Parts: sequence; C-alpha cells; structure tokens
Amino acid sequence: MRAAALRIGTAIAVALWTPLLRAQDSAAGRDESAAPKSLRIAVAGASVSAGFIDPAPRADGERNSTVKLARALAPMWEGVAIEFRDQSDLLVFLDPSGSAKRQLARIADAPPSLVLGVDLPFWFGYGAVGGTKARLARQDELFALLETLFAKCDAPILLGDYPDMRGADPRMLPVSAVPSVEELATLNRRLREWAARHPQVILFALADFVAAARGQGVAMRLAGEDVTLGTELLLQGDRLHATRTGMAVLALRIAETLHAGLLESHPLRLAVPSFDALATHVGATGEIEDWLDAQAVPAGEGKKR
Repeated sequence: MRAAALRIGTAIAVALWTPLLRAQDSAAGRDESAAPKSLRIAVAGASVSAGFIDPAPRADGERNSTVKLARALAPMWEGVAIEFRDQSDLLVFLDPSGSAKRQLARIADAPPSLVLGVDLPFWFGYGAVGGTKARLARQDELFALLETLFAKCDAPILLGDYPDMRGADPRMLPVSAVPSVEELATLNRRLREWAARHPQVILFALADFVAAARGQGVAMRLAGEDVTLGTELLLQGDRLHATRTGMAVLALRIAETLHAGLLESHPLRLAVPSFDALATHVGATGEIEDWLDAQAVPAGEGKKR
C-alpha cells in the first residue's frame, strides 16, 4: 500500500527538516503565471496547502507523497479558466506573522475572486508561545492581518478552524506546541465570533475532518459503493498530516463548504465533484484499492472498509 503525507516541522525538528523543507518549497515552485485568466484563486497557508512531502519512510517502509491543495481542488472548477496564485509556505511555523503578512500582501497585490486559507490559522493557535495569553495574542495578529487584506480585497475567504492534534508525533509537534482542550475551545469560539463580523469569511470545519480521520474514519461513496476509509489510509503514521487519499477527502469537504457558503451568483460556486473524480485526480486510487483489499474480511461477514 502506498501512503502519502505532509509533515509540519517544529522547533524540535527544525535543524533536521528545515533544509529539506526549503528544498521542497523551492522545487514545488509557485504557480504565478502572468497569463491573463478569467478567474483567480489565491491560496494562503502552511504545509497542508503547500504540499510538504515527508522525507522519512513510514513504519511499514512505504514512501510518502502528496499534492498541493490547489491541485487537489482543481476538479471542482474543471472547464473553467482559473489562475491559481499559490502563496502557501511550508515554513510558516518559523515565523507565522511574518509569513502570513507576506502571503496576504502578495494576494492583495493581485486581488482574486476567492481566497483559500484552510490551514492559515493553524500556527496562530499552535506553537510553543508561552501560555494562553500569548496564544490568543497571536490569534489577534492573524485577525489584524486578515482585516488589512479585507481593506484591499473583498473576495470571500475560506478559513479552517483549529483541529485537536493531541497525540501527534511529539518529534514533529511537541506537546508544548499543542493548545489545551480549553485553549482550543477558546480559539475556535473567538474565530467564530470574529468570522460572524466579517461576511466574506467562510469557516471550514478542519477540526471535524481531523477528528474523523483520527477516529472512526470517513464514510465515502467510491465506485458506487459505501466505504469507510480508516486512519492509516487518510493520515501518515505521525497522525498529523494527510495522505493523497486524505487530500482527496479534504478537497471534497472544502468543495461542499464552498458550494454552501458562496453566493449563488459567485462564478466559482459550481457543482461538487465526486470523490471518485477527486481521488483519481490526486493519484490516490491505487492506495485506496490496496487498502480496501487489505481490509477485506471473509464472505458472509460483510466488508470492513
């Protein structure tokens, strides 16, 4: 079974991973084509959006791979002339405020029709910042940066909420970097309250996606069959980052949220693609088939997928 994953470096792993991250960031490049397109979508965020590939093999020896969020979502706008401006940064964790400021400034310079910031808030809640007061102050920095963007760009923006990443590999996400249950609740409450004052904000339930992926799995309709995709298929062994299959599921949930949240008149509010189409597009069908085969049980006992 092939598995693909993302990984966010942290203070403990900076010395080991940062050179690799920088190399990947450079190799991945930016889709900054100057050719005029009818519609522009900007991406702001961290490693989920940027498509970081974990250089360490999984416990089962399989290699990791993934796709950028812009690629995963492309089937939603199939047949539409789109210019993706991907400003996402694998190294946000090193300087969340500085990175977000640069990303949002570049977005404001070429105002898009839609902004995708699925994991932009993450490091404005996570990180070893020294207590609840400092954690909330960092979130306030994000709010201020976004309000600066809103003054220059009135496009709708999709922002993910704060997932519960307790239990992730501490080598990559130290316990000190993870908000407490109470802090997470406060961060999400403040995000909802702030979003309610800004009608261009569409909140995405990233926390629900993570909880399902790390819990009982995610129910999907695949090739006409109802299946439940489990944690080992959706997340890397660090229980922190999505595989290619996980990215396909994430893209579907984002597409559903955009379809519900965008105005009917918005040119990017199109039909939600099927999971089959998304999985095929990101190259996840092989790993899904392998995993389903491995989960098959004897006839008469049903299928546990």
